[in-house]
Amino acid sequence: MTRRRNRYQQEVERLLDEIQQQVGELRRLKTVGATRRALADRKQRLRRTREQLAQLTSIEAQAAQAA
Repeated sequence: MTRRRNRYQQEVERLLDEIQQQVGELRRLKTVGATRRALADRKQRLRRTREQLAQLTSIEAQAAQAA
């Protein structure tokens, strides 16, 4: 169980880091006046990463309740 928990924690941390980097990239692009298309692509990638994190935490919460 500890190994599973460590793997879960590492994946959550990885996704949070990825989200932080993507938000920073979006801010930089907005600052330099990037095109709407460039921003839309980055926003879509950020949305997918956030959805991955939400799904992961939801699955873990369900597993914790079942235990």
